[in-house]
Amino acid sequence: MAKGFFKDNEKVLMTLLLLFIAPTFALTGLTTWWLGYAGGDAAYEIFGESVSYAQVLEKRTELANTLWLQGVLQYGWYGARQPRRASDEDVLQAFMFEHELEELDLELSDGEYQEALRQAALSMIAWHQVLENTGGFGAFQDNFTLYNSIRPSVTFNGDRYLRAIQDPDMGLGLSIQEFEAGVIKANRTAKLIESVTSAAIVTEKEIYDEFLLGQQKRVFEIVSIGDQQFSAEALEQLDQDYFRQVYDNSPEDYKSPTRIQLEVARVVLANLRDDDYQPATEEIEAYYEANKDPGWRIKRPVNYVPPENAQPEDDFRPITDVFEGIISRIRQERAKAREGEILEAALAEGQAKSAAGGNFEMPDLFGDAKEFVEVHTTEPFGNTEYSRIEPWMRNAAHLSPLFVDLRLDPELFKPGTMSKAIVPGTQGSYIYRLVEVFPESTMTFEEALDKVMEKAEKEKAKELASKFISDWITSATEEEPVSLESFASEQNLTVHTSDAVGRNEAWRLRLDTRAPLANLEILSEGFALLEEGQVGGPVTNDRDTNVYALSLKTIESPEIILFNIYRNSIDAQIRRNKQQAILEQYRADLSRKADVRVYTSRSSDPSPLPEFGATSQPAS
Repeated sequence: MAKGFFKDNEKVLMTLLLLFIAPTFALTGLTTWWLGYAGGDAAYEIFGESVSYAQVLEKRTELANTLWLQGVLQYGWYGARQPRRASDEDVLQAFMFEHELEELDLELSDGEYQEALRQAALSMIAWHQVLENTGGFGAFQDNFTLYNSIRPSVTFNGDRYLRAIQDPDMGLGLSIQEFEAGVIKANRTAKLIESVTSAAIVTEKEIYDEFLLGQQKRVFEIVSIGDQQFSAEALEQLDQDYFRQVYDNSPEDYKSPTRIQLEVARVVLANLRDDDYQPATEEIEAYYEANKDPGWRIKRPVNYVPPENAQPEDDFRPITDVFEGIISRIRQERAKAREGEILEAALAEGQAKSAAGGNFEMPDLFGDAKEFVEVHTTEPFGNTEYSRIEPWMRNAAHLSPLFVDLRLDPELFKPGTMSKAIVPGTQGSYIYRLVEVFPESTMTFEEALDKVMEKAEKEKAKELASKFISDWITSATEEEPVSLESFASEQNLTVHTSDAVGRNEAWRLRLDTRAPLANLEILSEGFALLEEGQVGGPVTNDRDTNVYALSLKTIESPEIILFNIYRNSIDAQIRRNKQQAILEQYRADLSRKADVRVYTSRSSDPSPLPEFGATSQPAS
């Protein structure tokens, strides 16, 4: 083991060890069980032996240190900066592993013991050398690459080993004895892993078959049928019961967005405008000079050639022609300026009253100017529902940030909150006050009916298209095999020929210039076909509105010289997959065998741990 498994499979072993020690139990019901019963008065029974909660706490500390040390060996001072922690599930499983180690009497031999310590020491020396070379600066990926280049050539040196452990910049804070004790604990578990995973054997045929599947390229002929081709037939088959079924299958898909209701106040410019105001001649002339370009520039043809005696003033309409227009603009701008003053004063007063928590009516903010003001209360609307409010209020640039802020900190937005600024509108600016916030919620069937009907129509149309393709494929006989060309010709469909694509090149799959949304599913189906000319389908997914049928046109085998290049990596991948499957099964068997039970003060009877795949509810 010392010269084989550890030396040749160090990275694989590290990965499997972390996976083995810290599995996810979310699907097994262990998390629910543990959170429900792991109280201070609990005692556990594992393999028929009692385990106190104090022992659990002690084991958690020990395991957290072991897992942390594994991170240090893999990632150097980066791993040392990570918190030391172990979940309740990790601890529970650690008890099971220790029982197995004792039952199987698995101990490291002297040679394995020395080799484990030597490999750990070399890893620390290599990381310390990287630290000295870089000063601890630089990106992790760069330093990790440097470590991988140094590690194979590192030789053991006692002084360098001692410096690596004791250097405060490495962040260990351990003595040599503590470091080596942690390494041995981890390697005892590693020996259990080896005893379990040694059954994983990879044959040459498996490697070659995987090489062919992974490296060969295939050319496909593909036809697509859009859901719209079966829309009419789908509508005939839909009824209220079907709509209800579609809704009940996933009511969480039908959400009403977060909506707000506003009380909006605007100044009516027409009421504010003073048509009796007569500006002085000097004011009119000054306005003309300030705004004549481009306001009153005469539009000329592109090829216009001015006469020889032309003056610059000839490019503008004379002031006498635009005299009344200037007066009208001056009056309008005076009204706009007055509007701004009124809104600013009202907004400042409203913000002050809102901050103080006072109650007030919007018109009261405008004092003597309330006769020029209109107040409207909007319908509740969401960030994409501006059609629900009056056209002159629709200013997404100002209102959209309100929804963003509302999502980030809902506590800042309570009924009565005033707008932060004046909002420009198409018929005058306005200010607003928040009336009510309607949080995101699941819509009732009646509220979601339009969306349900649209989804039901698409689903039924895709279902009919899939059945149509499936019936066509199953109609084949030995005498009359199906042909994608003939099928496409009969149905007036276009046959798309793909480029040669590999098994993992879904991104290169194109139907002409379009990338199908079901490209992964198409390739999965295509690489399951066994011989040229064989057809497959129907293929689709939830995101794609089309249903596809395909035919394997040609298989391009990879060059055999590539086999020697990829052989080791393919072997390692297959072996990892087999080892992981063995470990998963071993964990499940071990859990059932352990028959974990918990005692609580609420019951004198032991409660068994749920079976894998089962769920449990803690006693209340």
